Amino acid sequence: MAFKLHGSTVDNVGPVQIKSIITGSVASVLMDSVKLVSGFNSLGTAGAFVFGHVMAHVDKNGVGLLTTGVAGSAVGSYAGAYTVASTNTTVEMVAAIVDASKYTVYSGTPDATIGTTTGSDLMGYHTDLADEDEIDENNGGTVNAEATAQYFIWGLDPNTSSRGLYSIYESSVFGL
Repeated sequence: MAFKLHGSTVDNVGPVQIKSIITGSVASVLMDSVKLVSGFNSLGTAGAFVFGHVMAHVDKNGVGLLTTGVAGSAVGSYAGAYTVASTNTTVEMVAAIVDASKYTVYSGTPDATIGTTTGSDLMGYHTDLADEDEIDENNGGTVNAEATAQYFIWGLDPNTSSRGLYSIYESSVFGL
C-alpha cells in the first residue's frame, strides 16, 4: 500500500465518499488511486483525471467483503485487496468506497528517490501518477499545473523523508 491517509486540509470537512462499481478483472488494494472508465472505477494511470482513492471494498449491498475475490479463497482471507471477476459490472457488482475529496492529503511513495527532480519534494509543485500506487518522481514539478497535473505536492511527509504529501488536483468529480 503505497498511499496512506495523512489528513485533511480542512478540519470540519470529511471525506467525499462515493460507492462505485469496479471495472471487470481489476485487482485493487486499499488506498489505490482510481479513475473512471465508462462509468466504472479502474486503477489510476498517468495523465488520467483522478476519481479518488479506494477506502473500502463492498458487495452490491454495501456490505464489507470476507474474501480476496480469487476463486477458492477462504472466508476471512480479505486483507485490503480484492480481485473482481470479468463479469463484475453486470453480475457481482462489487464496488469500492472511494474518497473523491480534493481536501484529503495522502502520504505517497514516489517511483524513485524523492527530491531528485527539482520541486518533487516542495510545496506548491504538481505531479502525476506513475501507476495506481506510486507518484511519478521524475514528473514532479515539471508539469504544467494548470492543465496536466494529477496531484498537488504539499512537501515531504514529516513522518518519513522518503515519502511526500499529496492531494488530488486534477479531479474527475470536481475538475481543476
